[in-house]
Amino acid sequence: MARGLTELDVHNAADDLVAGGERPTVERIRAHLGTGSPNTVTRHLDTWWSSVGTRLRQRAREAAQPDVPAAVLTLAQRCWAAALEGAGEHARAALSTEQAALEDERDRLAAERASRAQEQQDMRVALAAATAAQTSIDLLRTQLAEAAAQAQELRAQRDGAHARQERLEAQLAELHQEKDQLQVTHQRERQEWTEHARSTEDRLNAEVDRLRIKARQLTQQVHKHTQLAQHLREREQVQEQERRQEQQAAAAALTAQTLRAEQSAAQLAPLRELVATLQQAARRPATTGRTRKPRETGAVAATARPARRARPRP
Repeated sequence: MARGLTELDVHNAADDLVAGGERPTVERIRAHLGTGSPNTVTRHLDTWWSSVGTRLRQRAREAAQPDVPAAVLTLAQRCWAAALEGAGEHARAALSTEQAALEDERDRLAAERASRAQEQQDMRVALAAATAAQTSIDLLRTQLAEAAAQAQELRAQRDGAHARQERLEAQLAELHQEKDQLQVTHQRERQEWTEHARSTEDRLNAEVDRLRIKARQLTQQVHKHTQLAQHLREREQVQEQERRQEQQAAAAALTAQTLRAEQSAAQLAPLRELVATLQQAARRPATTGRTRKPRETGAVAATARPARRARPRP
């Protein structure tokens, strides 16, 4: 299996470039090694630059020990570098594991945040729906309260009519009792009271019927007012549309008038040039006798008359 580019390889290549009198760069190290991605070489070259001072001091100490063979020193340095590389790889592996764990935790937190965001969105939607429902409920409550007030008024009127009817019925019962007691002597009076009670009952029934009719009329008036409001809204919409159409027509007429004015100005330009030419001709000194002036004047008039006929109408 092919071995990847290590930090030691990059450091050794950088040392070789420095020994050759060249500045270590990413492209030069890759050319020297013949392999390696730019990202990997850049990362290892950064560590070389951070340890270049230590490496130079180590080289100075090695130069101060002439009794030790160079091969031994090179081998010892490579062993030490390999040990450092192994420790670095172990540290990077541990760091990679920790980064993976952190990325998993970050993904979990992101998923949790997304779930909470969705829950908050659902709560906002539910709150908006609840607000709309509450508004509808308040409107219905208002309408119900108005209807209840009308019904209460009608019930009050009905209860008043029933109370009057009960009082009359009580009076009628008393009259019946008196009728029983005075049946023999007051037969005619009982008949009168009976007729009076019947007429009163008829009036009460008529009053109840009138109240019922009034309730129906009130309902019809509410319906009529609702239709009238709808008709007014539709009429306002039609008027608004007509107003917009009138504005558009006025704008189109203004544009057409402006275009006609521009066309008239363009048609008047040749006439202005002709007038200027005639004025210049009139200012020139006469070179011929007086007998030729009438002909010239006639020519000018003949030229000017077609110009007046060609004047466009605004």
